[in-house]
Amino acid sequence: MAIAIAISEYAIAISGYAIAISGYAIAISEYAIAISGYAIAISEYAIAISGYAIAISEYAIAISGFAFIDFVITVADCTYSQTTNRYKK
Repeated sequence: MAIAIAISEYAIAISGYAIAISGYAIAISEYAIAISGYAIAISEYAIAISGYAIAISEYAIAISGFAFIDFVITVADCTYSQTTNRYKK
C-alpha cells in the first residue's frame, strides 16, 4: 500500500511538471503574440512611410503645376514679344 501511495504521489508530481510545461507553452504563445504585435507596429510604420511618400508625391505635383504655369507664362511672353516686336531695336 505504501508503494502505491508513493507511485501516486510521483504521478501527481509528474502531472505538476506537465502543468508547468503547459504554462511555459502559454508564455511562448504570449511571446508570439507580442512578436505579432511588433509586426503590426512595423506594418503601421510602413503605412506611415507610405503616407510620407504620398505627401512627397503631392509636393511634386504642386511643383509640376508651378512649372507648367511658368511655362505658360513664358510661352505667352514669347508670343507677345514676337507679335509686338518688343525686343526689336
